[in-house]
Amino acid sequence: MPDPAPGEITQLLSRAKDGDSGAREKLYEALYPLMKSVAGFLMQHERAGHTLQPSALFHEAFLRLEEGQVMGAAQDRKYLIGAICSAMRRVLVDHARHRKTEKRAGTVERIPLDVVCDLVEQEHRCDLVELNELLELLAAVDERAGQVVELRFFGGFTMDEIAVELTVSKSTVESDWRFAQAWLHRQLRSE
Repeated sequence: MPDPAPGEITQLLSRAKDGDSGAREKLYEALYPLMKSVAGFLMQHERAGHTLQPSALFHEAFLRLEEGQVMGAAQDRKYLIGAICSAMRRVLVDHARHRKTEKRAGTVERIPLDVVCDLVEQEHRCDLVELNELLELLAAVDERAGQVVELRFFGGFTMDEIAVELTVSKSTVESDWRFAQAWLHRQLRSE
């Protein structure tokens, strides 16, 4: 996964907040390769014929962040990348919800997270709306575990990359991942 220089994003964020008009454009350019690869990862697991392309997904997410003034509130690279991954997830969930309402019928099969992860790796589809709802509940129980699932599942990040993004050890990320899997599995089983 291509990655901007370690302090580049944080520096550009700071310059943009200080009124540097060119910093916003440079920030977008610096984030583009990384976030387009994340968007590409997400889109390769979507249904065939999906109306969004990876670049459109990233652009939509970026626009939502600007409208919500997240860009001005972002403190550093970690916050911004997490916000962009969340925004991309919300864009996909909104599309899935819209598609479901168009169908007006149909049953949704509930799938445990460990099976979902296997399915994603095999390029099968899952119910993003349900997964989104469960991730919101998980984040309320354990915010970092929710971030780990979001970065791993929706961002395509490795455990090492997540540890760097969240500034924790890899073993902490692995522990959060195990907790999240167990918690989500219990939620799916109880439903």
